[in-house]
Order: sequence, then structure tokens, then C-alpha cells
Amino acid sequence: MVTADAHAQSAAGEAITRPRRVHTVRHDQGTTARTERIATEVIGIPGLTSYAQHGTSEHGRQHNRRDLQPYPINAIVVRKWDNRDDGPGGTTGFLTNASVRRPLQPFDDDDDRSLIEKCCLKEALQQWDLGHPPQNTERAVRMHVVFTLLMFALATAYRLQGEHEALGEAPLGWQRWRRQLREQTRDMVIVFAQGAYGIFHMAEYSMLLGGKLKDVLPGIGTLPEVLAKYRLTAHG
Repeated sequence: MVTADAHAQSAAGEAITRPRRVHTVRHDQGTTARTERIATEVIGIPGLTSYAQHGTSEHGRQHNRRDLQPYPINAIVVRKWDNRDDGPGGTTGFLTNASVRRPLQPFDDDDDRSLIEKCCLKEALQQWDLGHPPQNTERAVRMHVVFTLLMFALATAYRLQGEHEALGEAPLGWQRWRRQLREQTRDMVIVFAQGAYGIFHMAEYSMLLGGKLKDVLPGIGTLPEVLAKYRLTAHG
């Protein structure tokens, strides 16, 4: 009902603002390069009262009362989105508690929210087991969510730095990235000793422990080369 009201008021021209934004997008490179002007137009409609479920918790407990006063909510109707003209009434609408005097701002905020839901929460649930806390207690769930999202953010920052350094390479999804990372590190070992640590190839580590390798992989080198690489000295 409330979205139908918003579209009807939009079609009737009952809006407080009708901002229109145009920006230029560049496509392709070289001889096939071209530019395109992208237009987006939204309108803000304040004070809709046909959404009965909207309101405070106290308001919700009184929803069966006949004298209940509707709780107003604002709406944004999209008339044109990336050059797609949806007509005066629009086909896409957003409900918001934010002011709609500048409706492009809450429109952009909602777009950011969708990125959080699709790129953060979806990945965290599917690839980071966000929905599987170790215990079904409030404290366990809260700690699980906090630490999972912290690790997700830290890993994302690490990936962004790597992708920035490897310009031209297409970004990978989490599942492919983890497979690639396992492939790159499956022969590596981390060693902790007296407050320090080092990351070695298994073949290098075996040499340093005095092992005799029958076949040495290309790029590993001889024992003196491994010692020189890590600035170590041999002890006879």
C-alpha cells in the first residue's frame, strides 16, 4: 500500500524535490574508447502514513487500536536510473526515515547498504561461517560475530593491497582466492623460536635441519645458498 501511494504521488507530481544527476562514464580504451552521459532522477515524498507496521515498539503494541495515529515515513521514487526512464510514477521506490529534501543522499546511502548486504554479509555467511557460532549463547554469538567480521575486514584489506600491487589482474572471489592461496602456500611452514618466527619452504627447512634431499625443487638451491638467503651460518 505505501509503495503504491508513493508511486501514485510521484505520477501526480506531488514531490518536494526532483533532483537530477548526470555524470560521464568512459567505456573501452584506444580506438574503441567512448564516453556516455548517465542520468539519474529521483524524487522525495515525505510523510506517508499508509505503512501500518512502521513506528516505535510502543506504537507497534497498539496497532489494533482504532484511534491509533499513523506513523509517517518518507519515500524516494526513482524516475530514471542510469538512463533507464521509468516514467513519472517510477517502478523502484525506497522507504526511509531520513530527510528527503535532498533525496539523492538517502538514495546513495541505500545503494551503499546493498553493497554491505551483498558483498559483506553474504560473503561472511557463505565463506566465513558467520552463521555457525561455537555455542548458542548470547555471549558466544556476539564474540563470534565481532571476531569474524574483524578477520573478514583484515583479510579484505590484505587482499586489496595485493590486488593494488598486481595491477591488471581481475579480482577473485573468496573461494577462488583461498584455493589460490592454499596452492601457493601448501609447501610452506612457519617456525617459532625464542620470540621470533620465520616462514620457510619445506625443502629449505629440511636442509636447515640437516636432512638429505634426494630431489631438490628448482629455485630452492643448495644448502650454502639457503644459508646465505636467510643470513645464517653453518655449524659443524
